[in-house]
This record gives sequence, C-alpha cells and structure tokens, in this order.
Amino acid sequence: MIDQIQKALLLISNINLRIIGDYFQIKQIRNYNQNSILNYLDLGISKEYAILLKICVIILPIVFFIKTKNSKMKIGLMLLIVASVASLVDTILRGYVLDSIYYFKLFCLDIKDYYIQTAVAIIIAEYFEGEIRKQKDRK
Repeated sequence: MIDQIQKALLLISNINLRIIGDYFQIKQIRNYNQNSILNYLDLGISKEYAILLKICVIILPIVFFIKTKNSKMKIGLMLLIVASVASLVDTILRGYVLDSIYYFKLFCLDIKDYYIQTAVAIIIAEYFEGEIRKQKDRK
C-alpha cells in the first residue's frame, strides 16, 4: 500500500529531485520491461505475460508461508508476497513498473524492491541459522 501511495504522489507531482547530481535522484522511471534482469538484457515482455508470470511468482512464497512454522521466515515470506502483489498491481494498473529511486546511472528501485532485499536477507539468515542449529543438535 505504501508503495502505491508513493507512486501516486510521484505521478501527481511529476517530481525530479537531484539529491547528488546525476548520481542519486528521485524521479519517475517507467520500467516497461518489468524487472531489472529484463532491462539489463534489453528484453521486453507483454503486459499479459508479465501478469501471468507475476501471479506464478506470488504463489510460491504463499505456499512456503503456509507450510513454515518459523516466525522469522514468515516475515521474510510476507515481505516477498507484499512486494510481488505491489509489482502485479503496477502491471495491471499501468502496464509497467514505476520506479523512482535512481542510483548512479546503474539501477532504479522503488519501495517494493527494498521489501524484496530485506526479505531475501531474512530468509538467507534464517536458513543458515537453522543449519547451524541442526549441526549443534547433531553434536
């Protein structure tokens, strides 16, 4: 929800804020390729295919969320689900993902991308913590 409110405000205001010259900016970037990998490879996909792909991506963390009993893992999975839904909403409403936080002419992110990064960090940390617990229990 925060992601969509931020994007609505960005679209209304049409802001272009240079925080550190051309290297760090807040501005509208319409990402028609739907994600950074497709951008990097300069590959586009249709809106319909993007919607179908994003629905499939939402299903996997939901299944893991239902199956896991680990509360930290559930937080990470919930962040992934929220980010995936936000991306799906972008594609359905606009036909593209609206990014706004521009870094060093390298990449552009939005709030949901930070959800994904946080989720991945939580899931990886929790996985390794679980592996360490298993090794301790074996000794």
